[in-house]
Amino acid sequence: MKYKILLPLIVLFLFSHHTASNAQTSADTNSAARSKDSLKIYETNPVEVTSTRTDKLAEDSPIPVSVIGKKEITSSGSYKLSDILFEQAGLAIDYFLGAGVQMQGLDPDYALILIDGEPLVGRNGGTIDLTRVTLGNVKQIEVVKGPSSSLYGSEALSGVINIITDKPKELFGTNLRTRYGTHNTYDINGDISLIKNNFSGYLFLNYNHSDGYDLFPESVSQTSPLYNNYTVNPVLKFRLSSKADIELNSRFYNEKYSNTTTILFSNNVSVNYDDVTKLNDFNNALSFNYQLSNKSKLKTKFYNTYYDFNNTLTRQSNGVLFEEDKFQQIYSKGEILLEGNYFKNNLTVIGGGIILDKVIANRIYNGERSANNKYGFIQNEFLPMKNLNVTLGVRIDAHSDYSSRVSPKLSVLYRPAKFITLKSSYGTGFKAPTFQQLYLDFTNPQVGYSVFGTYNFKESIQQLINNGEISEMLININSVAEIKPENSQAVNFNISLHPFEQIKVEANFFRNDITDLIDVQSVAKKTNGQRVFTYFNINKIFTQGVETNLSLSIIKNLNITFGYQYLDAEDKQVIEDIEAGKIAKIGSTGLLRPVQLVEYGGLFGRSKHSGVVKVNYSFNDDDILFSLRTILKGRYGYIDRNSNLILDADNEYAPGYVLWNSSISKKVIKNFSVQLGVDNIFDYTNPDYTPEFPGRIIYTTLNYKF
Repeated sequence: MKYKILLPLIVLFLFSHHTASNAQTSADTNSAARSKDSLKIYETNPVEVTSTRTDKLAEDSPIPVSVIGKKEITSSGSYKLSDILFEQAGLAIDYFLGAGVQMQGLDPDYALILIDGEPLVGRNGGTIDLTRVTLGNVKQIEVVKGPSSSLYGSEALSGVINIITDKPKELFGTNLRTRYGTHNTYDINGDISLIKNNFSGYLFLNYNHSDGYDLFPESVSQTSPLYNNYTVNPVLKFRLSSKADIELNSRFYNEKYSNTTTILFSNNVSVNYDDVTKLNDFNNALSFNYQLSNKSKLKTKFYNTYYDFNNTLTRQSNGVLFEEDKFQQIYSKGEILLEGNYFKNNLTVIGGGIILDKVIANRIYNGERSANNKYGFIQNEFLPMKNLNVTLGVRIDAHSDYSSRVSPKLSVLYRPAKFITLKSSYGTGFKAPTFQQLYLDFTNPQVGYSVFGTYNFKESIQQLINNGEISEMLININSVAEIKPENSQAVNFNISLHPFEQIKVEANFFRNDITDLIDVQSVAKKTNGQRVFTYFNINKIFTQGVETNLSLSIIKNLNITFGYQYLDAEDKQVIEDIEAGKIAKIGSTGLLRPVQLVEYGGLFGRSKHSGVVKVNYSFNDDDILFSLRTILKGRYGYIDRNSNLILDADNEYAPGYVLWNSSISKKVIKNFSVQLGVDNIFDYTNPDYTPEFPGRIIYTTLNYKF
């Protein structure tokens, strides 16, 4: 109960400080000017680069894009990428296999995650775990919604999230930031920057630790394990001449999780194992920029990343290794890009490159696979008149594992009046089959089921047949073909109204149609009672909805933002089967009856209704920053309880929830600030449905700039 009065006490302190200082600040003309500026919408006019790969104001991009700036990141108290994205309208964090992000109702598999324009690799079941990215050195986060394969190729089906990190900006400066909170969680980071003559350097260091937490005391395994991780990010830049510069941007991430796992064997004997996961992620990007003329510039980049994942289960009683899962990915890319104003009112970007991708894993057929992709793209922005922007782009991908892909996109921005902006875009996208879907060769040692990729399916299943492990084939072996990329077509329409400087209203309508969706299906029964699975292009789905945002700065220094998303995500084949009477359920009378279309709840794991409310208050040139965020998520499909493989019953939903997060920061002296924060103020927990929420988190952050 004592924590529930924390929020009103913070507000009382905030406004009492305002009242006591009002006489002095009103006499200060500079402060008055700042107060006038604070009437503007919170962090307006950010510059972004992701949507068109050219620098432009976010509001001038013809493609829906939002920018999360440094001020919002700092005031929220977030220290991991998943934390700040969780508080954004239109984004949902999926915690099934790490913290992945859903955009426009599409799974985390379809979101491309970039750091400074280059992709993170190492997906777990298709998910890039966003907790791998610390926010300590993040300048801003750019979120592009809708398919972006015309610029970025595969994995950009639902959109792109680009994390832009800090660069050297002072002759000499250092910064130290520490955070300590519940569950003995502490995050320590520091940076140092130096600019001298034609050289600039930047070094960022981060260490993060948590003891984890346990929502199920009766279990020997923790809900969230103890972990430690490190991030090291050096940046070196040399200005070779007035027209040329070269930059090396490196990042090293190391993580270790420790837990206990209990396995129950068929003889009803349970055994405890030390469950240890180690992860290394090393990225290097070397870029060269050259200003060819006042109308064109050349950019080249060489990028290499190495991802290493290792999980071991070791028996606690005797230290014997029971199981080890190894996965390594080596990804290299070379790209050249030419940007120029070759014709009046036109900006053209032409680029191309090659990607070399290699995986080494004990669950991959023959232990190792390689692939390459050659690509080229062109985009032209045309301004036929001052208030009209037409952008057309296309990309061609020639991959070694599937046929060539062509991905076009057309976007239009039109301002019929100064305070009205209309944006519309149509684009196609694709997602290539993963190494696992093509080459997986895995049999679970505890349960006994098997999963094979389509490339090696016939050979692997034949080996099981020869060993006498198959009791029944459910399909013809020859009907399994190599899967092809998933495809999408999407339409976005955006309207933004800014009638007054203090009010902004925005709505984005979207529709995504996905075909050739890759899914796993049972194809054989084993003599041990388990099944054999492989992959097929089978499903057709669609997602559609609307995202709305309202920003108000009516009261001086106070900004309020309301964000809401309505989402409809359904499987077209399920709809057809329901209409044909092919799907049934046990009714209230106890008899089997056809499922009605009105009962179908769409795809699992999506909320039809979700929203965010943010209240931000700043005073005396950010001397005090107060932030209150409310995250609302409606009920969502959780599990199929009546075994008809669709969402069609009330008991198959997880309940919705409302979370309240708050923080307040104060500059103590010129270069020193203190922040107090509470996440999940009212201590919401539901271990059965949301084990990712440990309850109330209280933390304090100290920041000192030398």
